[in-house]
Amino acid sequence: MKIITCYKCVPDEQDIAVNNADGSLDFSKADAKISQYDLNAMKRLAS
Repeated sequence: MKIITCYKCVPDEQDIAVNNADGSLDFSKADAKISQYDLNAMKRLAS
């Protein structure tokens, strides 16, 4: 059986910073990771 799945890369929440000057979010240092919801779905699919 062949299975194809899609997932979404999102920024790591722990690396997101708040810009003190204007209150905007700074994603420049945030690494990309697979969304936790998508990771859970793939683990469930694999088992």
